Amino acid sequence: MKRTRILLLAVSVIFGFWSELSMAQTKIEQLKLSTAEVKLLKRINQIEEGDKFSSSMLKLTPFAQLAGSPSPEDVAITIATNDWDTIASALGGLKKITNCTIVKEIDLWHDVDGNQYSSPKSESFFTQLRSKANEKC
Repeated sequence: MKRTRILLLAVSVIFGFWSELSMAQTKIEQLKLSTAEVKLLKRINQIEEGDKFSSSMLKLTPFAQLAGSPSPEDVAITIATNDWDTIASALGGLKKITNCTIVKEIDLWHDVDGNQYSSPKSESFFTQLRSKANEKC
């Protein structure tokens, strides 16, 4: 149960549910998830962790190239030839892919795999999670 609450809070924080979380704290504490729902939540968490890792790599790669340049001339070439402008758009695209993947995972879990929500609260939680991700998809 404690692990489930941690995952719920992690996913809630990721999607900026702070205001909803503070208003619905008691509801989240009373939310009970089935084993299949916990697996879905873990899968969503894996997707988010992958997004964090990928975005970190996108941000760090140019600087790693600079640090690995053996001479000042190579540093100048790296700075001049790097597509600095595309990093921001790549990060935005990555976030969009992550959100669309979360929507897809929830849809597959329910519609394709035929899983059912264990309670109306659980259904509401995943519906809100899907809706929030779909806004950015």
